[in-house]
Amino acid sequence: MQSAIGSALNLTPPSRRDNLKEDIEKLDRKLRRIQATVEEIENREIHDEAVNLWLHELKCLCDDAKDVLDEYQYEILRCQLEVKPAETAILPGQVPRSESSNAIIKHVLSCLSETILLEMSEKINQINNRYDEISLDREALRLTNEEGMRRVGISSINISSTSHLMSKDSIFGRSHDKQEIINLLLPGVLEGDEIKYQLRVIPILGMGGIGKTTLAQMVYNDPFVQSRFDVKAWVYVSSEFDIIRLTKEITERVTGKHGNSFDGFSKNQEVLLNELVGKRIFLVLDDVWDVTQDDWETFFLPLRVAKVVRVLATSRNEAVTEASYTVSPYRLYLLPQRDCLKLFYYYAFGGEGMREGECSLDNGKEIIKRCGRLPLAIKCIARALRYNKNKYVWREISYSVIMGI
Repeated sequence: MQSAIGSALNLTPPSRRDNLKEDIEKLDRKLRRIQATVEEIENREIHDEAVNLWLHELKCLCDDAKDVLDEYQYEILRCQLEVKPAETAILPGQVPRSESSNAIIKHVLSCLSETILLEMSEKINQINNRYDEISLDREALRLTNEEGMRRVGISSINISSTSHLMSKDSIFGRSHDKQEIINLLLPGVLEGDEIKYQLRVIPILGMGGIGKTTLAQMVYNDPFVQSRFDVKAWVYVSSEFDIIRLTKEITERVTGKHGNSFDGFSKNQEVLLNELVGKRIFLVLDDVWDVTQDDWETFFLPLRVAKVVRVLATSRNEAVTEASYTVSPYRLYLLPQRDCLKLFYYYAFGGEGMREGECSLDNGKEIIKRCGRLPLAIKCIARALRYNKNKYVWREISYSVIMGI
């Protein structure tokens, strides 16, 4: 990662750039499968120690894959901050135009140095090799047939790029934002039975990497919020608002049944109609990019039998929120400096305190400033510095980041 903020950003062969893009996309899909498997297994009681060890390896692999994807995302964010400032600079609270995303990604790929390409490719290869080894262990543990699946209660499940699961120790700031969202979410939820149907959609709007998903996780996992709803579900939307997939995922979460239990869009809607009558529902739609009014209305048809429906939707596209929200969007702004520092040092030192002779508070502040106070960029840099805590190295790296060299 140090080379990623080094001085040479030379043009690289198009074929190698294309290969990296393809490898990143494959790794992203693989991470989704790993996350889905880990989440499902952790919800079950495991009695086999061998399965526990296998799960631990899988979680470690998941963390490493996240680091590589975060590093890649950081390069995109760094490009926004360093290249053509007048065109790519984003003011606090401003949402970038979605049509410029592809152009930014192409530019980042075109200016990655040969060293960065090789480093990222090698990391991906190592992850793939470890994944293959773990997959062989899975077969040895008989986790691929029905008998093996029943040992840990695993069933085939749909893939999601984000999850409601979170580490509370790594969350800094956003307490005020969380309370504001809860204040928008809960009014009317516990009203009398005379209320027939009550829908409220609350969008969280902000630029990529600013912490929309984290804020949604904080709200979703709040015990007080959890206690106010009969049914809760988290689904990842992404670039396409696929009502067939989304309806199926919600049906699976509501019923606890997965795979081909309910084939067909109409059947899934029918199941939801029967399951949600008179219920209080809390739904998170994470990373909504684009949705038509017709799809939005069709998606909510089976939810109209519920008593109360609360939807928290995260998006960076203001046009989407205009078509879907029932209350004004909650705009998420940059993380305060003090919380940025806490976040940075948590990831830079793995949750441990800073020791004498290691790094410098000023260096940390300068790096945070250069990261634009974006949590995702801060985590990427901090993770890269975790294994290199010499204060002189930090000084050099902070200077490189500041100067955009």
